[in-house]
Formats: sequence, structure tokens, C-alpha cells
Amino acid sequence: MRYKSCEAIEQGIAFMHNYVSFCCNCSHEGGGFDKNPFLTYKDDEREISIDWAKYFKEKNIIRSQNKTDKPCQECRGCLYLMDLDWTNDNQKLSYFNFNHWKDCDTNCIYCGVKEDPGKTKIPKIYKTLENLHKLKLIEKQGMVMFGGGDIAFLPEFRDIVRLFKKYNYSFNIATSATHYIPALSELLKDGMVEVRISVDSAKEETFKKIKRTNYYEVVWNNMKKYAKIQKIPYCVRSKFIIIPNVNDTKEEINLWLEKTKASGVSSVILDTETFYYIKHRNAIPDSIFDLFEYTKEKAKEYGLYFLIFDHASQMLSERNNFLSEYYFFKDITQHKIKECIKKNIENNQNSLINKLLERINL
Repeated sequence: MRYKSCEAIEQGIAFMHNYVSFCCNCSHEGGGFDKNPFLTYKDDEREISIDWAKYFKEKNIIRSQNKTDKPCQECRGCLYLMDLDWTNDNQKLSYFNFNHWKDCDTNCIYCGVKEDPGKTKIPKIYKTLENLHKLKLIEKQGMVMFGGGDIAFLPEFRDIVRLFKKYNYSFNIATSATHYIPALSELLKDGMVEVRISVDSAKEETFKKIKRTNYYEVVWNNMKKYAKIQKIPYCVRSKFIIIPNVNDTKEEINLWLEKTKASGVSSVILDTETFYYIKHRNAIPDSIFDLFEYTKEKAKEYGLYFLIFDHASQMLSERNNFLSEYYFFKDITQHKIKECIKKNIENNQNSLINKLLERINL
């Protein structure tokens, strides 16, 4: 049946710090599910016990809502919703999002989840995943995403990766790169992972102002090491989050692109600060959008593959009222990409068509 949905709604699960949902997106108009989680963890032992029948029942309620002319309020305006044939005859999961820990040793001025390592108890996830494996609820082939926190402080990271490698999953991982992680290196050597490293500036002074740490050299050196061992180009991606009045200048962009290129990284990602966007969503200055376009053109000059990330994509979708240059297409199956291309050919949305074709060719 054709209706608006996404991979997260259909076959996803999101492990957050105090609850389980299927989605962690919050920057769109509907605001996501952080205020209305499906299930909460037990706070005493931090062990997760999930009633899977209840989870899939709740998921089916959202799916049913989106099949009507009054879709789920929490999904309203989300750029990930796509009008496609979402036939799904099973209840298996193939889209896993891990955001259940907050431990990190940077203190970024734009981060709303950070905790000093060891201050909070990290929920134990692996036994729950083993249970999913025994119940045969994990689909073969899919996507695993790690947000966090930083994976350097996630004790079960290696075990979780090992489990999903058996199912031939690909991985999408965000890290501050303050530590070199052998398990991440193995994934890069296998060509199974996309790594996003938010450096946010090539100027040490600005970096310290944003990160509030002294890891400038460490982060850039680790990104260079990761880039050197990656099996496939574009697996390591240098990310720049635009923070108004801090790093939102062409000089900052130029220095970042230049240093990224010199580090052996061939892909860059641009995004905006989450809380700034949510607060100013109806009054984003043209200068921000101009910086998007400037960065895109300069990245092309440097021979760097350019992508717009989550919140910036949401901004563009609301400004242009159609799908823009969306980073998230890597997460959906090729037949859905091709169907979306066909749909947008009919709507004459050439920029999207070119971007989708580019994604497939990668």
C-alpha cells in the first residue's frame, strides 16, 4: 500500500537514554517522539526489558495513522517521510539507532546530551539484542546508527558491532574522534561504515571555543588516520556544524575544506546547530542559506563530495517546500530510491534526481 512513511516507522527502533522509540528526530514541526516515548527503561538496574508485542502494536498504530488523511502529529513536517509503497509483511527490525548513553569527553556548546564519562549508568543493550536474535526479529541486511555520547565510552560497542556484522549490516557512526578506536578501524577496513567526525573548525582557537577541550590536534590526526585506512572513499566524513556568531564565516569554511582535503578526507557534511534552528525555524537569515551554497561550490572546487545533513536538510525542505539534497537517502533501499526518482521526474525536480542518481552510483 502506498502512504507516507519512513524506514524508522516501518522497521526501526531507537534506544534512547531513558526510553525506547523508533525515531530520534526532533527538529521538524511535529517534534518527534521524545515527549511521547513508547516504552521506558527500568531505572533500578538499567537493564532493558521490552515487551515486543507491545512495541510492534504501538508501531502499527503510528503506521495506521499515516495511512489516513490525518497522519501522526509527531511526524508532521519530517523530511524523512516519503510517499512510497511501504509493503511490509513481517515484524522484523532492520534500522537500529543507538543513542542510549551520554558519556563524552568533549563539551560542545551545541550539545544537549553530554555527560562526563562515568557519571551516569549506561543502559545495557546487548542482552536485549541477543533476545531479538533468538526471537528472529532482526532482518538480514540493514542499518545500524550510533549517536551518543561517544562510542569511545560505550562498553558494549564492540559486541553490538560483532552481532550486526553477522547480519551483514552497514554502520553509520558519529564520533568526536578524541580517541582512536580499533573496532571502528576494522569497520573502515571492511568498507562497512560511514564515520562522521564533527570538527566544526580548522582554527584551533575556534575549535576550543566550540568543543571546550584541548583535543584539536588529536581529533584532526585521528581523522587523518581513519581516512588512510578506509577501504572505500567517502567512508570518513568531515562534518561542520554552523554555529551563528561563532564559525559562520566563509573564512572558517575555506580553512575547514582546505584542512579536510589535506587530511586525506574526500567527503564533507554541513549542518546547523539544532537548538538555533528549532528556535529560529521561521526566521532563518538568508546568510545561512547563502553559506550552504557557498560551501557546496567551494567543496566542488576542492574535489570534495558534499552533503547536507539532518537539520540543514530540514531547513532546506521547509524553505523550498520539496525534497532538496538529502543526506538520508543512503539509508533506504535502492528500489525505494528508484521509485522516488520516478516520482520526482514527474514533478520535474531535477536537483533531487541528480542527487539520487549520485547516491546510487556511489
